Amino acid sequence: SDCIEELEMLFTIGYIFLSVVIAAVDIIIAILSFMKRNRKGVLLGSATVFAAIADSTYLVSVITANYFVNSLFTSFYFMAISIMLNFCVLFIFGYTGRKRSRASNVLIVLSLAYLAFDCIVMLINPFREIAMSFTFLDVDFAAYTYVMKPLYRMHLIYAYILVASILIMLISTAVRVAKEYKMQYILPAVGILIIVLINALFLYAHVPGLIGRLDVSLILYSAVVIFLYWCCFVYARKGLIGIFKTSIFDSLDLGIVLFGYDDRMFLCNEKIKKFIPGIDFNENLTFD
Repeated sequence: SDCIEELEMLFTIGYIFLSVVIAAVDIIIAILSFMKRNRKGVLLGSATVFAAIADSTYLVSVITANYFVNSLFTSFYFMAISIMLNFCVLFIFGYTGRKRSRASNVLIVLSLAYLAFDCIVMLINPFREIAMSFTFLDVDFAAYTYVMKPLYRMHLIYAYILVASILIMLISTAVRVAKEYKMQYILPAVGILIIVLINALFLYAHVPGLIGRLDVSLILYSAVVIFLYWCCFVYARKGLIGIFKTSIFDSLDLGIVLFGYDDRMFLCNEKIKKFIPGIDFNENLTFD
């Protein structure tokens, strides 16, 4: 029992520290995104700001033992998640190269209309529990669990629809683009699928102990938004340049070996291995 309590204490400290660090990184990424001064940067920066708000407000809700404070900050957390997901949908829409159409405009308007309704419900809930109530567990950290009502289940369905929309756009784009581009769409999709699974376990698996009371998926949502920044603004430029250089290098009919300043090989293409099969081309090969 003492060992379990010590482990839970370490986990609590680690969770708080990680939440604060990720929220700080979110703000930095948001600033960097806004500095891009384009539509993608603004949308991703806005998503990242609300990811930081969601992370911070959820942390307050699990630290406090006060019922009303927990209820209020839980509402803020759910509102921030919904707003973040809407910005993510709009960002992914542009990131995957889709064009606006009448149908997409209608869907966006419907989503924003439900977002407004969802936010109103969450703002009312701390004063009149129309979406969820809470059960006190008499523990020091993450002391309340949700008692779901129909309006909260509607919130969950809405959030999962937004997540599904993001996944469909990412996966369908990954299928149709050239292989050099696939990873920048596949990796975020895999990350989001993992988050959805963890969130579902948190809500429905009823895992005992502190781990079962903490929605770890929230930290991962923030991490995915940070990862989207890397995919869009770092990998899409620097990473793909390296991939294309390698592809061109390997497609040449000439056998090529490159040596560094220390006379050791650091790169060769497949042709040279076929031309000179008797040599082991590895990093220990020298110019001599």
